[in-house]
Formats: sequence, structure tokens, C-alpha cells
Amino acid sequence: MKGFSSAIIQILALLTMTVDHFGLFLMGDFMPYRAIGRMAMPLFVLMLTEGFMHTRSRWRYFWRIVGLGVLAELPFWLLHVVFGYPMTITLLFGFAIGFVLMALLEKSWWCLAIAPIAVLGAQALNVEYGGSLIVMIGIFYVAKRCFPEQAVARKMLQSLGLVASCVFYYLSGGDLFQFWSLLALLPIWAYDGSKGKRAPRVFSYLYYPAHLLVIFLLMLIFYR
Repeated sequence: MKGFSSAIIQILALLTMTVDHFGLFLMGDFMPYRAIGRMAMPLFVLMLTEGFMHTRSRWRYFWRIVGLGVLAELPFWLLHVVFGYPMTITLLFGFAIGFVLMALLEKSWWCLAIAPIAVLGAQALNVEYGGSLIVMIGIFYVAKRCFPEQAVARKMLQSLGLVASCVFYYLSGGDLFQFWSLLALLPIWAYDGSKGKRAPRVFSYLYYPAHLLVIFLLMLIFYR
């Protein structure tokens, strides 16, 4: 049976992220929306590792991630300050750290020794989701690298990576609510590796900072 293409995974990631942020910033931390939103980060990690393996220019991809992180940081910061939430750095900078780790692992498996430094770095920088994000990126990359054609083995290891990330998040001071991200296992297991008809690159990259800005403007209009 035909499963989900990367285009469908992308749409699901963007939709669940938007639902999460609406629930957090515009609906008073509405838990049903926040639970749905836990799916977004694992789906973005899946796309990141897939993109790393298939992109024609690794470092151009890397600098796009960094540039978007810089672009998104202002609306991200404004929303957290206005609502009084603890300030973190957008997860795009966590993606950048994970990207460098994947690039090093591609050179040599001995670079696994550097993985704890990347995890601790994400924690120290207070990146969104902290070291748990790097744990997930690392395991998803290993799954893709070691089992490129063995879909069941790859998805089993990715599932383990998602569980390990949730456990790390909880043990590093987070809450059990993050375990709702296990809902992402449904689309991850349905992913068939096909590309599908993706949204234009400009849209997919600018959506993250743009939707944060729209939410901030809606907050100014309706909650001032």
C-alpha cells in the first residue's frame, strides 16, 4: 500500500506546529492543541535527516537553517516575553547543531564521541527542547544511514529514538507531557520515502518565522 510522501509529512509538521502555537499563545495553553502539537518536532526531525541525506548542497542547506533561525528569533522572543514564558532559543538552532553532528558522523563513526558535547551544548544554549532534540536527530540519522533500504528496521530505530528523546527530556527537567510526541510514530511509520508534490521552497522555509509573526500580530489585535 502507498504510504505518506515527504510532502504529506511536511504538511502535517506545519499544521501540527501551527495548532501547537495557537494553543499556546492564543488559547491560554489549551492542552488538546498542545498535545497535537507535540507531533511537530519529530516530523521536522524526520524531514531534516531526510533532507541532509538527499540535498545537493549540504552547507547551503545548513546556512538556510541558520538564516531562518535568525529571522525567526525576534517574533519567537517577542511571543515568549509578552506571555511571560521562559525564554528559549528557537529549535532551528538546535537543528543547526544536529546538522553539524550529522556531518561529522558522515566523516567517521568515531565522532559519536562528540555527540554528548552536542547534547550538552544544546542544553547550555537553552535551545528549544534542549538536548532531547539532538538525541532524536542523532538516532534518526543513524537509522537512515544504517538502514537505508530496510524500512522496518529503520522505523524501529527511529521509534526508539523518539522514546529516548522523551525520556531524556523528562530526566533533564521536562514534564511527561512531551510523551504526546509519540503520536508522531503514526505518520513516521506511514512514511514511504517518496517525495510527492512539495510546497514551494520559499513557502516551506518562510512559513515558520511568518506564522510566529502572524500570531504575534493577532495577539496585539485581540488581546491588547
